[in-house]
Amino acid sequence: MSEKAPPLTHDTIGELEAGGIGYAINAAIEEMMADCSRRPGLEKARTVTITLKFKPRASTLDQGRAGLNSVGVLADVKTSSPPRASSGEFLNVAESIGADGKPVIQATFAQMPLLRAGSN
Repeated sequence: MSEKAPPLTHDTIGELEAGGIGYAINAAIEEMMADCSRRPGLEKARTVTITLKFKPRASTLDQGRAGLNSVGVLADVKTSSPPRASSGEFLNVAESIGADGKPVIQATFAQMPLLRAGSN
């Protein structure tokens, strides 16, 4: 006796795409947990969104009415985490005259940056 195929429920969503969606959901959760671990002081929420889209496929019944033949299911897994942004820094302003005689205004660091490209 063969087993009856399971219906699509919250328990079986991960079985879509031969289990690939389950792996995608797990990877998204791991990504958000890793972000929480890397930036525990940032209390903004991290989000995993699972979207299911259902597209019916109709068939014509004997009476000419449309019936439901099958349903295409598209699963989408997205993550959202707070942007990686600095807290801001105030730089000095230096004014000079360019080679063309026009004023040049630049933002400059108060001291030489610690991690300067090519300084290692």
